[in-house]
Amino acid sequence: MKKRVLSIDVLRGYDMFWITGGAGVFIALAKALPSPVTDFLAQQVEHVDWIGFHHHDLIFPLFLFLAGASWPFSLASRRSRGISTGRIALGILRRFAILFVLGAMLFGLLSFDFAHVRFNSILGRIGFGWTKWAFFFKVIGMNAITIYLLQWAWSFPTFGRKVFGGVAGLLPEAWGSLLLVSGCLLLKWLVLLFLYRRKIFLRV
Repeated sequence: MKKRVLSIDVLRGYDMFWITGGAGVFIALAKALPSPVTDFLAQQVEHVDWIGFHHHDLIFPLFLFLAGASWPFSLASRRSRGISTGRIALGILRRFAILFVLGAMLFGLLSFDFAHVRFNSILGRIGFGWTKWAFFFKVIGMNAITIYLLQWAWSFPTFGRKVFGGVAGLLPEAWGSLLLVSGCLLLKWLVLLFLYRRKIFLRV
């Protein structure tokens, strides 16, 4: 595996943690264990109505920031391998086209209802824009596009209910819900860990 910038991978993983289910854990926690602290945390993972901001309002801008922050390292890596400026430019256009199409497919492109297709998807904007405690987020960050696409292609909540549903059914409703949401997030992470251990990464 080529040398990577750990801080960017970790921060990207932190961002994807919230996008792929971390927010649901804190919402469920507030229901299972109501208190001023858990209520405040649950509020932070809801978008605010255009007055001020909550934690969750920063997640998407952070991802776009990371797309830009990682670009100089990617560019330096390509140039060190002797790749010409023309090929680098073509690679940028190819990456944008792939992410743009994938994002549009997730939001209705294949239904051919073009009046309602969402072309300004997260993946499209990413394509346009470009230690031990950190390992959890690093695993997510190194395959961020993979988990974003995979959660649309595979029903993690259904699989999570099959794995954790029996135990969740024995718990009070709020705690059972917390277990299911957390378990679903854990399953996503384990899939990414499997890919990480085998050095399988989606790069476009």
